[in-house]
Amino acid sequence: MNIVTSVLLLYGTEEEAFWLLVALCERMLPDYYNTRVVGALVDQGVFEDLTRAFLPQLYEHMQELGVITTISLSWFLTLFLSVMPFDSAVLLVDCFFYEGIKVIFQVALAVLHDNMDALLACSDEGEAMTILGSMVVRWLVMPWDAAACFD
Repeated sequence: MNIVTSVLLLYGTEEEAFWLLVALCERMLPDYYNTRVVGALVDQGVFEDLTRAFLPQLYEHMQELGVITTISLSWFLTLFLSVMPFDSAVLLVDCFFYEGIKVIFQVALAVLHDNMDALLACSDEGEAMTILGSMVVRWLVMPWDAAACFD
């Protein structure tokens, strides 16, 4: 939560950041930031289902490696702020406040899709985590169409 809060504080007053954080925690991401992160774990289940539906071959391989929840939980908890360049991260947070959690699901699926070949070649969890960590940053540094997140 501190990563998200720090970005909110960069663009608003303390009071504005506080109320954005209240909206985030109570309405947009309920139960994400409590001691058991139940909301985030529920969304991890949804993300796994989406991965199974849209990327079935990758889903099976990632299940064998046991890496989907490990890497995507940090993506969801920090709204990708911990793994992407600042300019892209702020744009993604803007899209998130406009469209909601579906933006995070879309970006996560796009990252997996764009790195599918490299991930299918992985033989262990560590290798997949390394690939995803470096690929997310590289993928998100490339210019992307901000208007696409509002379609």
